[in-house]
Amino acid sequence: MSDTDLRKEFIRIDETAARVQILVRRISWDGPATPVSDWVVGRELPEGATETEVEEALTLLLENSEYFRECAECRERNPVGWMHDERICQGCAQRNHGVVY
Repeated sequence: MSDTDLRKEFIRIDETAARVQILVRRISWDGPATPVSDWVVGRELPEGATETEVEEALTLLLENSEYFRECAECRERNPVGWMHDERICQGCAQRNHGVVY
């Protein structure tokens, strides 16, 4: 998944008169086949944040290992909830290591 796709699906911006909140969709699992997602505040910027400041905050969120990680095998960035472990994504775990979900 490209960073552009990740931004569209897993990040949203909530602007109010007092602040700009950048929300990140986290994925957890309620059993082996039931993903559950919730939105958390990843970054908060003051009112009047410039477009450049918002873009920088978005880039920092994509690079934040609390929310996203790069697979060591396919080199794609994934939400943490889509990672098999600290190193590899669920797709590579299935394709390359025989893991069955």
